[in-house]
Amino acid sequence: MVLKLRDNRPFAPKVTRSRAMLVGVAVCGSCGGPLTRAVYTNRQPAQDGRPAKEWHYSRYKCSRQQVRATCQSPAAATTLSLEGHFSKLFLEHMGHLPEVRELDADLHDPSSDIAATEARLKRLKNDFGAGRYDTPEKEEIYWSLLDSQSAKLSRLRSKMAEFKECSGKFAPTGRTFADIWNSRDDEGKQLFLKEHQVKVVVYRDPIPGKRFGFMVQLGDVRRMAKALRVELADGVAHGVITFNLPTAQHVRDQQLDERQLRIGLDVADAIEASQRIAEKSAP
Repeated sequence: MVLKLRDNRPFAPKVTRSRAMLVGVAVCGSCGGPLTRAVYTNRQPAQDGRPAKEWHYSRYKCSRQQVRATCQSPAAATTLSLEGHFSKLFLEHMGHLPEVRELDADLHDPSSDIAATEARLKRLKNDFGAGRYDTPEKEEIYWSLLDSQSAKLSRLRSKMAEFKECSGKFAPTGRTFADIWNSRDDEGKQLFLKEHQVKVVVYRDPIPGKRFGFMVQLGDVRRMAKALRVELADGVAHGVITFNLPTAQHVRDQQLDERQLRIGLDVADAIEASQRIAEKSAP
């Protein structure tokens, strides 16, 4: 008699490095290591006339979880759960905000060109004073060079005035963050989050009954919103959004263990740091 073993174990995961929405954005709250996304394949063999079945799923996980003693509580969550909850919170709190661009983003800083032109003019004048343009033909060349370099310096100084005028100022592009978010694929969303310096810190078992939670640090989105005098929702006024993380009520009810209390302190520290940055940048 031959026994056929049923193997429904997942195949070895395939780790994707660049295209997942939160790769390069999300980190482990325990060790600070980056999260990677692994794609798994499950297979159920054919049995009793039923055809074989194969399906795929993916998970974000701490990249350091396989290194002994490196991460004591490695973060992990299914892609569907982490990306789904993050996107929902992101759009709830920030989808209405207008996208803005710094006015000087497309302007060239002419400082080095001005310095080079001034140095050239100085050399021309020194050479003329030293008698190196001592014939009528050479003197004609000198005055032509002097006029062209002087005109160039004038143009560069005008560009510098424009650059200084636009520096640190913002203008709306006509789109909201939600417009941009919904128009992009996962890789585009990842690039958008990196561009705006958004960081997602993911924790394992942060509160009783929840397998994962996360904190979103909003990066320069708050600075841009402030430039347009856009009021953020109360939940993000301090630049931090949380999901399934310890609250003051959890502490009062003594529901948390020591590790979960430290997660609560992480959140409090992040909010305090964000408030200090906001106070320093206030006019």
